[in-house]
Amino acid sequence: MDETSKKLIEVKDLKTHFPIRAGVLSRTVGWVKAVDGVSFSIQRGQTLGLVGESGCGKTTVGRTLMRLIRATGGSFEFDGDEVFSLPAGRMKRFRQEVQMMFQDPFGSLNPRMTVEDIIGEPLLVHRVAQGRRRQRVAELMEKVGLSPQHLNRYPHEFSGGQRQRIGVARALALDPKFLICDEPVSALDVSIQSQIINLLQDLQSQLNLTYLFIAHDLAVVEHISDWVAVMYLGHIVEYANRDTLYTNPLHPYTVSLLSAIPEPTPNRQKKRIVLKGEVPSPSNPPSGCPFHPRCPLAEKRCAEENQRLEAKDASGQHWAACWKTTDEKIRQLRSQSFSD
Repeated sequence: MDETSKKLIEVKDLKTHFPIRAGVLSRTVGWVKAVDGVSFSIQRGQTLGLVGESGCGKTTVGRTLMRLIRATGGSFEFDGDEVFSLPAGRMKRFRQEVQMMFQDPFGSLNPRMTVEDIIGEPLLVHRVAQGRRRQRVAELMEKVGLSPQHLNRYPHEFSGGQRQRIGVARALALDPKFLICDEPVSALDVSIQSQIINLLQDLQSQLNLTYLFIAHDLAVVEHISDWVAVMYLGHIVEYANRDTLYTNPLHPYTVSLLSAIPEPTPNRQKKRIVLKGEVPSPSNPPSGCPFHPRCPLAEKRCAEENQRLEAKDASGQHWAACWKTTDEKIRQLRSQSFSD
């Protein structure tokens, strides 16, 4: 099987802009460029981790791919089909094959519905498993580690981790190929986080699922991802396989994020890189490189020109949007953040 046939997701130059309206006539006076030219691909059965600070556009990417938000530009191919131009008849099948897990395990569940109704609702809407809906719901509950005896309970009767398992079961109800996981463990205790991550990995192995895993915790992303894309102010600034990115980050923003991961080894000294200033507004992004106002390595050129994402190795497996990737200064910055 060649690389093209293994590719399930192909996103090219994705843009999602929101209008700023003002005045009595609500005229458009500007745009919030939440996502501004994002491209990536995901192979079948693999996980892409999408990371970055809050407000960088990660969740907007996920919601745009789900078509919960209308894309301003770009393309999204899913299993060979261009999703943004799918006819209404084909959209129903797309909704079955692509599902989303949400960050808040309580707010994403209807408090007035029982677990049976919550998990079974997709089956009812798509007219799947007719005549054996309750049996299918019980099977899904067992698959995610919940007791089928609790079918008639309500969300408030479960713990946070159990509620997230209900969300997983609901996402799996229609046998999807692709799951968009929007910070699915950030609201949970650390011990529960590991249980949910292990569950997602087991399900991926059993069902050959493909994940887009959105998170701000790089330690969690390292554990579950095959590839990692780092976002800043609506752009991907670095993109590489997991091992390469965590051992040899090339963009100053990635280096600063990795320096913030708590170090479990007591005898290892690591200097935290604290970025200056605030994240600029996506409605008024800086000129040149969007990261240059906070970058410890910024030069005059960075404020005037914006380097696009480019391959930085011969194999084309490591991409970064920075001129400093081969500079001695980035090596020094990386060494002080990852020194023993």
